Amino acid sequence: MHCRPHQVLLGNRYGYQPFPARIAVSEFETLRLIAEDAALPGAELLTDWFVKDDNVVPPEYILQVNSTGRFPNHFQTAACAK
Repeated sequence: MHCRPHQVLLGNRYGYQPFPARIAVSEFETLRLIAEDAALPGAELLTDWFVKDDNVVPPEYILQVNSTGRFPNHFQTAACAK
């Protein structure tokens, strides 16, 4: 079974719901804190996949493209292996 990164945090109850490509800094920081406090599996992936862009006003986090192969097995996580 293959899981997409969003299924680890959000589930798949409503079908495929991709992460937005851009997230406001305040929303991202809130999401990151909640995920870390709840000790959600894969919470550290947020900081791997999203990078803060201070060159835009207001600053925001940008979803990274996996074209570099930096995350070769990103569809297979411990939370999805069942």
